[in-house]
Amino acid sequence: MPTPVWLTGFEYGVATPTINGTGLFNTITGSPSIQSTTKNTGNYALKLDPSGSIYTVFKNLSTPNVVVGRLYFNFTTWSGVDNEIVYVPVTAGVNLSIKINSTTKKLYPRFWSTSSGGDHATTLQLNTWYRLDFRFDVSTGTAKIDFQLDDVAATQFTLSQTATTFTSIALGPSNSDTMVLFIDDVVVSTTLADYPIGAGGTEALVPTSDGTHNAGTNTIEANDGTDIGTTTAFNKLNSIPPSSTNYVRQATIGTGNYAEVLFGDILSTHSGIIGAMGILAYTSATTTANNGGCIISKDSFATSTTIWGASGSLSDYSDGSTSSLYYKSAKLNNVIDDTTVNALKARIGYSSDVSPNPYWIDLIVEVAYSTSDTIITLDLVTYSSTYNDLIVLETEVTPLDLVTYS
Repeated sequence: MPTPVWLTGFEYGVATPTINGTGLFNTITGSPSIQSTTKNTGNYALKLDPSGSIYTVFKNLSTPNVVVGRLYFNFTTWSGVDNEIVYVPVTAGVNLSIKINSTTKKLYPRFWSTSSGGDHATTLQLNTWYRLDFRFDVSTGTAKIDFQLDDVAATQFTLSQTATTFTSIALGPSNSDTMVLFIDDVVVSTTLADYPIGAGGTEALVPTSDGTHNAGTNTIEANDGTDIGTTTAFNKLNSIPPSSTNYVRQATIGTGNYAEVLFGDILSTHSGIIGAMGILAYTSATTTANNGGCIISKDSFATSTTIWGASGSLSDYSDGSTSSLYYKSAKLNNVIDDTTVNALKARIGYSSDVSPNPYWIDLIVEVAYSTSDTIITLDLVTYSSTYNDLIVLETEVTPLDLVTYS
């Protein structure tokens, strides 16, 4: 099973991507969007339509020397120049990328400003989702690019350069363009053997019920001042996209006080769980320093993942405002199967400084799952009653292939 360090299907639905808090992205070039009209799975996908400029989103990595990933992409308007779908900036040396040839409409590997590999066998079509599995490796003196398009492998492309590391992963072009490109269901790993990650999708889970609170009196409250316990917490934290209309706040100090919420189960058809990412939208009454915590657990808090602050190690919630939310995210520890995905709980609170009140706006878990790539072999026999002809057809069809016989 893959070991992701970052994943997203953009299922949090933030219409205008932001770097506020670095929970979604670390750098954004141009004005990409997240929209719900065109998507591969789930309800949202990233849209890059630079209209003659550059639209790219970056997620920082912890300087690995290998990046393995999977994403789905869909061109609805062709790239006007050869341009990247995905690339990985390096600490030193030449960046590695996978680009579209704007003439042949095929993908190819590229070491920036140095050399290009040959075109992939598949000619791309507009308005079609393709799965791109890729592996970039700069761990030795020979940098390597491998990729597959819907399971069809490209020839490995190499370059002699000093071993280095990657600083981030970038989705989208580095050159001005007029493309309209959608990207969805991204999984990124730094484990060489995870390649290829293979087919799958992403689903958002949100709180659907309350757990056992330790909310105190006039301490952990809804935005209207009602105590959590008297009112429910889950429906203050489950908006997609995040909305500050309803939220949970901490009104008085209580380092042992918290609200507990339970997430819904995964509903998408799947063959396995790749991993999960917790995403918190937060802010506070003003930007004066305060603190709080948010943790998610798969085992009723025997263990937990810190999303932003934890009891005894609190974090500042005063970055933004209710009109400019901030975001933190973390890959959930050891969420690897249906049992762990369907047992997720979160606790928020713990503040020792509520001047100003910290606000927990919304809490979302994105789950990346795998699906089977099944090949079905059919022996088909048809008869013509008029001529007594016997036609025996043996073929392979994949799901969604439509075959007509007469």
